[in-house]
Amino acid sequence: MKLPDDEWTKMKETLDLLPQRALVVEIGCFEGGTTQKIAEYIKPKKGRVIAVDPHQGSTGWVATHKSLDGFMKNAGILDNVIPVLGTSLKASTMGLKPDFVFIDGDHSYQACLLDCKLWKNTTPIIAFHDTLDKTVWKAIQEEILSSKHWDCELTNSLLICKQKKAIALHNIKIRIRRAYYLLRRKLWKIKTKQTQNPLLRKSPLKSTPAESSKSQAKQTSQETNTTNSSAHTSTKQKPALTSETNPLVNKPKLHAQAQHLDAVYTAQYKHKKGDAK
Repeated sequence: MKLPDDEWTKMKETLDLLPQRALVVEIGCFEGGTTQKIAEYIKPKKGRVIAVDPHQGSTGWVATHKSLDGFMKNAGILDNVIPVLGTSLKASTMGLKPDFVFIDGDHSYQACLLDCKLWKNTTPIIAFHDTLDKTVWKAIQEEILSSKHWDCELTNSLLICKQKKAIALHNIKIRIRRAYYLLRRKLWKIKTKQTQNPLLRKSPLKSTPAESSKSQAKQTSQETNTTNSSAHTSTKQKPALTSETNPLVNKPKLHAQAQHLDAVYTAQYKHKKGDAK
């Protein structure tokens, strides 16, 4: 379904706030009327639209099981539209970080409440259509309007909510991240070109004859130093062993003293034995 003129004017003002290469997620695209207008409007900024719709069952107002053909005719032909055949819950598990989320899906209270919980913490700007429906308005009141972190503006049945003090910071982070990845990509391309082109490969630096002679002289001096040090260590005399350094040196002396004492003892014993007789 296409938006009325007043709602589309407000939508364009919101889309103008998005950065370059913005990512827009649309929940509930039906036959792709609004999807086509959003995709064409953000295409000069290289923006993309991920259109999420199961194209089955009904929204409560219209049957959507035959809407896929109309979507492919209207928005499916655009190169910056990526259709996702599934529910909002399935799209939330894809790890997307959108700059803007437009919810116009299932209008039941439980479904709208789930959409709010799934997407309110992933984007700085979120918009809801058909908010005049009581079930839709009740879910938005509980999850969005009750929080102090959102600035909301209602135009007819289009409610656009922006996070306070988060849009500028979010845009700066996105620009820095994209510039970083573009720089990495350029460096990778330069590196691959250098490896593929033999003329750009780094060749080892050739030394001059003077430098080569100096290096050879250093090598020979190092070799002579090592040989001299080894010869010096081999010819160096070991210190003589003393009784202080090695107690085993006293072992022969102790043995001679023991023999001498033994001889003295035997002599004294024989002398005493002779006196007794």
